[in-house]
Amino acid sequence: MGLEPIRQLERAIEKLKTARQNRISGRPETACAEVRSGKADLWKRVLHWTAGFIQSDYFEPLFADETRIILYQGVWGHTEPRKGIDCLSQVVLEDTGELRYEAGTKWGQVKELALGRATPKLELDYLRALEHHVTSGRVYTLIARQLEDRARIYA
Repeated sequence: MGLEPIRQLERAIEKLKTARQNRISGRPETACAEVRSGKADLWKRVLHWTAGFIQSDYFEPLFADETRIILYQGVWGHTEPRKGIDCLSQVVLEDTGELRYEAGTKWGQVKELALGRATPKLELDYLRALEHHVTSGRVYTLIARQLEDRARIYA
């Protein structure tokens, strides 16, 4: 075993100590900066995947009869979901190549955001889940399921 895993552990311990100290002292500036940086990195990976997908041979055929396709579905990402309410959200890719975030409940839409190049004001955990969904390839299963549903409708 090399020294790198031990160095990684030491860095993680130092980050944890710093986060605890910031929480205790009431100065979360460092922790907030790390969260912003983490969000920016995650968002860059999502945008990188999106740009590659738009350039692929798969993009155009998706929008022959539709103007949008869902890339990710989850709980709310713009704020903590309310207890006792079905809080749903989705990230949508439009035929223009733009990404949108939509959130709502079973009774209707609550929030809609155009997701531009700047890091969106979404929760860190939501961005982590979105990034994992697209970079792991799970997004292709969701897209395929939507296309199969469309094929059944048009049949």
